[in-house]
Amino acid sequence: MSGNELEKLFGKSRVQKYKSFNQEWLYLCEKNIDISESFYRKLYIFETFLRNRIDAEFTKTFGGNWLILDKTNIKFQEKGIEKIKEVHKRFKNKNLTHNMILENLTFGFWVGLFHGYYNRQVWEKHKTIEHIFPYIHATERGLDVIQKDIDTVRKFRNKIFHFADIVDANCEEVEALLTKYTKGVYNGKEFLI
Repeated sequence: MSGNELEKLFGKSRVQKYKSFNQEWLYLCEKNIDISESFYRKLYIFETFLRNRIDAEFTKTFGGNWLILDKTNIKFQEKGIEKIKEVHKRFKNKNLTHNMILENLTFGFWVGLFHGYYNRQVWEKHKTIEHIFPYIHATERGLDVIQKDIDTVRKFRNKIFHFADIVDANCEEVEALLTKYTKGVYNGKEFLI
C-alpha cells in the first residue's frame, strides 16, 4: 500500500504522526494495528467480566432495579445519570430490560462507579468492592488505586477502540493491569486473558 493510499484511508494527520518518528513509518502504522489487535480480546474480556460482576453485586445489594433511575437506591453522579438516559434515548420505542441497559452502558460508566463520590453509599457501607474483586488482596483494594488503574485501562481502551496510535503508549502497564484486574474478578483459566 502506498503512502498516498494510507493517507486517504487513515487520514493525513494520523499518517503524519508516524512519518515524524523518522523511522519506517509504514512499519509503525502496521505495528500499531498489530498491538491494538493483541489487546482487543483482553479488553473485551475484562470489560465484560467487570460489568457483569458489578451488576451481580449491585443487584444483590441494591435490587434488580438499580439501573432504573426512578426506582434505584443509588444516588448517581450527573455523568452516570446522563449515560443511563442516553441508553433510554437510543431505545426510546422499545421496552428496555435490565440487560439492555446493562449491555449498552459505556465502559466510562462502569469506571465512573469507582469514583470517590460513591465511596460511602456503595463501597464502604456495603463492602461491595471485596465481592467484585475477591481475588485481589485486601491491601490492594483501595478505591483510589482501583479507580486510577481502571481509568488507565479505560484511556488505553479508548485509544484502541477509536483507532488512535498506541505505538508509544504504556502497553506493559496496561497489560499488567488487565491481568491483575481480570484475575481479581475471575481467577480462572489463563487462556481467557
